[in-house]
Amino acid sequence: PAERAPLCADPNAGMFFVGAAETFNLEAMEALLAAGADPRQVKPDGFCALSMAVQGAAKAPAEAEGVAERVAAVIERCAQAQLGTSYAAHVASLTVGAAVTWTNKVNAVSEAGDFAGTIVAVDDTRAEGNTRAVRGAKSGKQAWMSPAMLRLA
Repeated sequence: PAERAPLCADPNAGMFFVGAAETFNLEAMEALLAAGADPRQVKPDGFCALSMAVQGAAKAPAEAEGVAERVAAVIERCAQAQLGTSYAAHVASLTVGAAVTWTNKVNAVSEAGDFAGTIVAVDDTRAEGNTRAVRGAKSGKQAWMSPAMLRLA
C-alpha cells in the first residue's frame, strides 16, 4: 500500500487546529499537535486558535455540565501551544507601555496598516472581558483588543 504523508506535511494542519480550538475539541487539538500541526497558524482574517477559543468562550453554554472546564482547558492548551506559557501569565504580561504585535485584521488599527504598537490602557472590567487598548506604531490609531490577539514584541 502507498505510504501516507504525515499530517504535519499538510500545510492546512494548523488550520484544523484553529477549527478544533474554535469548537473546543481538545482531543482533536492534541492529535493534531502530536502529528506536528503548527498551532501558530492564523485564519485569513488574522485570528488564531487562542483568539477563536477565547471568543467562543463567551458563546459557550457555561451552565451545561463540563462545558466551563472544557473551554478553560482548550484556552489553556492553546496558550501553552502558541505562547509557551499559561493564558493567565500571558494576560498579566500585557501591561501599559508594553510593545506588542498582532495578526488580527479586523480592527481600526490593522485597517490603517498597523500590526505593531504599544499598550496604552488596560481594562479588565469591560463586557468583552480582559481587554487592552493598543496604539498603532505607524498610524497612531487606537483600538481595544483581546489579550488573545496580542503578542509581546
